Amino acid sequence: MHVVVPSKSLFDAFRESGEPKLLFGFFAASSNKTIVLGRTALDESARKHFAHGIEPIGACLFDAECVEVEIQKRAVDLIRDCSFLPSVIVIVACSKTAENVKVYSFDAKTKSISQAELTEENISNEVATFRISAQFPVILPQKALNSHRVSLEAERLERGLRDTNTAFFFPSFDFLLLEDTCFGDAKITPSTTIQELIRTQKKGHNTDDIIDVSYLTKASLPNDDDEKLPCPSVTISKTCEDYLRLDLCVDALASSHVSSEVSSLFSLLRKCLSKGIENLLSDVKASIESGSPYVPKSWHFRPPQIHHTISVSYPQRFFSGEEAQESNLESVRRRVHQMFCLPCDRPLFRTVNALTFEKEIFDGHIVNPHIGLLSGVKEGTLSLVQGNYSYYHYLQDKFDDNGWGCAYRSLQTICSWFKHQGYANRGVPTHREIQETLVSVGDKEAKFIGSKQWIGSFEVGTCLDTLFGVTFKIMSLNQGAELENRGRELRMHFQVHGTPVMIGGGVLAHTILGVDYSDQTGQIKFLVLDPHYTGVDDVKAIQKGGWCAWKDVTFWNKYDRYNLCLPQRPKVI
Repeated sequence: MHVVVPSKSLFDAFRESGEPKLLFGFFAASSNKTIVLGRTALDESARKHFAHGIEPIGACLFDAECVEVEIQKRAVDLIRDCSFLPSVIVIVACSKTAENVKVYSFDAKTKSISQAELTEENISNEVATFRISAQFPVILPQKALNSHRVSLEAERLERGLRDTNTAFFFPSFDFLLLEDTCFGDAKITPSTTIQELIRTQKKGHNTDDIIDVSYLTKASLPNDDDEKLPCPSVTISKTCEDYLRLDLCVDALASSHVSSEVSSLFSLLRKCLSKGIENLLSDVKASIESGSPYVPKSWHFRPPQIHHTISVSYPQRFFSGEEAQESNLESVRRRVHQMFCLPCDRPLFRTVNALTFEKEIFDGHIVNPHIGLLSGVKEGTLSLVQGNYSYYHYLQDKFDDNGWGCAYRSLQTICSWFKHQGYANRGVPTHREIQETLVSVGDKEAKFIGSKQWIGSFEVGTCLDTLFGVTFKIMSLNQGAELENRGRELRMHFQVHGTPVMIGGGVLAHTILGVDYSDQTGQIKFLVLDPHYTGVDDVKAIQKGGWCAWKDVTFWNKYDRYNLCLPQRPKVI
């Protein structure tokens, strides 16, 4: 057996706990590889958070001495306790030290064990993910509302998916997939591989893109079935009963290896829809039993350092008509964090962190214009802003702040970071709102509102504290030349907090998005986002003009005093 992982650091998060963890992935028959995509706590319910097609394939055992007899014994116990595992599983045995990691294949039927090969590869080109959305009406009696009636509706919807009137349409490829054939592009046949399918896409396809699929049902019948139509039957009931109609919005993901044929997608997508209905109605049943019934909605996430999507459903609206509040969902988010062994000091599963499938820029501003830029530092340690941010600069939003608003724009960029990461519920403040905030806390006089007066690093920090509850640190430099000696401090800031940094001095303000620092040579460069840009929002023009670029310390006046505002990441979930 050949086992492939996207990164061996996949196992590092669990070394200290010593508890076994589930491994999720799939078997790629064409290349004879078993691909491990993720790991979770030893809990079968974790499978509902993965895209359909990604299944439990084994386990990771810790504090193991990597002796085959011991591994075999623990594998037998694991199969006994986890009946949902397949008969042949992957066992990754890790000792307390990172050097001792071995992989085995265990056959539950013969109880035989054999050592397997483990390699680390970039698997992004090997996995295709499809997103299917559909809406199903669910009718429930208002008085006799119970989990049994929900189960009956689930069975009804499941029967509808099993009939022969189901089809799937792929808008990006302009073809229709039925159970035994497909229509549209002549180049696409049932035997076409998914990899070949992606190459036919009319628009450019990024391997990380999720392919949209529409669910269709056939409304007409063939002519030869006209005489077989059943006679309608009408039953009149004089009872009076109120019903609830719920529009169950299924939004589900399915993943497959790119070597699979298009014909296999029909079954995969139909089962994906079935799983999506089952998961949502399971939430409805649980909410009815708890006494607070609600309509759930699915959200999809891809946290940093995770090589697969994670789907989570949250209450969207209670049957009473009350909208669900995200502030009340912390316990749900915490369970997901713990299941995937993710840190519980930062929001990763708030709805604002969910994947967006529209190819639009956030709030009308370019997101992450630094992507693709190289520093040129040799043997350096690269430390960058963590997560997304929007680029704010002069003359945006139909507001002329040319010559005085650079620090305001840097503050807006920082605020957008907190909004993107899910720390903020409010929008990015306008220039006037920034000025009103500084007046309200007594930092400025009333005449400051509506003026063109500059602000500095302290005012930026005050606004972050007042508007977003974000604490900050100030790094003061007597001369710009001192910035060269602060490489380690800035590197630590980006590694721990990952927030954009505002630097102000003289008559200018900029935003620092990262540093690349070499401990061996002392060479350092700073990734600078310049708010003084007045052109159109075009990434190529911004990068080519140096408005977002790597700069050395000579970018700043070596004799001017500078203050840096370093926002601290809040420890919330």
